[in-house]
Parts: sequence; structure tokens; C-alpha cells
Amino acid sequence: MRCWCAPDEMRRHASGARGYVRVFANISAIVEFLPGALASFAASHPDVHVHLEEHVSSVIAAAVADNSADFGIVSELPVIAGLATVPFRNDELVMVLQPEHALAKRESISFAEIAALPFIGLHAGSSLHHLLTRASVEAGTALNWRMHVTSFDAACAMVAAGLGVSIVPRAATTPYIRSLSLAAVPLNDAWAARQLFLCLRSTGELHSAARLLFDHLRAAV
Repeated sequence: MRCWCAPDEMRRHASGARGYVRVFANISAIVEFLPGALASFAASHPDVHVHLEEHVSSVIAAAVADNSADFGIVSELPVIAGLATVPFRNDELVMVLQPEHALAKRESISFAEIAALPFIGLHAGSSLHHLLTRASVEAGTALNWRMHVTSFDAACAMVAAGLGVSIVPRAATTPYIRSLSLAAVPLNDAWAARQLFLCLRSTGELHSAARLLFDHLRAAV
């Protein structure tokens, strides 16, 4: 019996309705912006499978350049030839602390004022850890790391337990400010307001499934 589904399957594959997309992104993008965008994409394109990995921006850019990833999301772009960026989202960093802390009522605060406080940080391989480490070097101070955890929710839980303060993206604190009774104070350092970028190779075309996802993320901005 002749199968009439093959041409339709071929058209779906050619249009990108089927496929496999490799995306590397930093932790802020993964936690703040990708869950909703990927959920809506999956609803429209159930046969496109997305492989998502967390890395720091330098690793993401290198992976895109050598085609280990179809495209990436970075907060800064190292100088690597053959890459292009498209603005994606804005990412604001805030200090999370207990509401009874002496600094909890501040409208904003500088990193230099809080570097000596006991800090709950993300794991050493995260982009946020790299950012704060670099900021401490540039400020000529040393961060007082109390512990490192693997997620923003774990960092907020440790802050709620009174073990220190943490710096996290504002959007990542939203579920925990009320449930854990925390306070958030914006950082007024210029580097705390970050622009996230979609990063792709400037030569060659994205394959059809990757182009579908890339355009979906751009449209979600």
C-alpha cells in the first residue's frame, strides 16, 4: 500500500516543523526569559526539539562560532570573528536580603557597599559568578563568599534562612519575594543593568528549525 504521508512529512521537515536546535544561554536568560518563550514555541512546533545548555558568555560565543551551538544568548560578546548579535532582553540585578536587614529600606545601593557582607552566590561556572568576581576585582575588594548554590531559588532560600545576602536578576526574585518574605534593593552600578543578546554566526544561514526558534525569540522581545 502506498503511503501518502511521506510528502507531508518531507514538507514539514523542510519548513522547520521538524528538527533539532542547539541553544546555549546564560543562567539569567534560562531562568527569566526562556521558560515562557520555549513553552509557546513547543505548543506551535511540537516536533522541533530544543537542546538547551547553560554556559558563561565566553563559552557560548565560542560554541556558536565553531557550530557546537546553532545560536546562543549572551550578556556580553567576546571579540570573536564571524559572530553577530541581536538585542534580546534587559536584565537588572538586585540585592536580595531579609526585610529586617539594615539595608532593606534603601532605594538603591552600590556593590562596593555590600561586598563585605556574607554572600550567597551561584556556582563558580555561572555567568553571574564571573560577573561579580570581575566587579570585585575592578572595585579593589574581595567578596565574602559564604556559600555557592546551583540556582536562584536556592540562593533566595539561603537568604531567607539568614545566611547572607545575594545578587540575582530582578525577574528571578519575583516568585520568592512574597513566598519567602524577602526584600530586594536595586544595584546602582552601571554593570548591574545588562543587555542580553541573541548571538549567531554572521556567515551562513540557520537551518530551518533553528530559524523558526530564533525568529520566535526575537518576536517575543
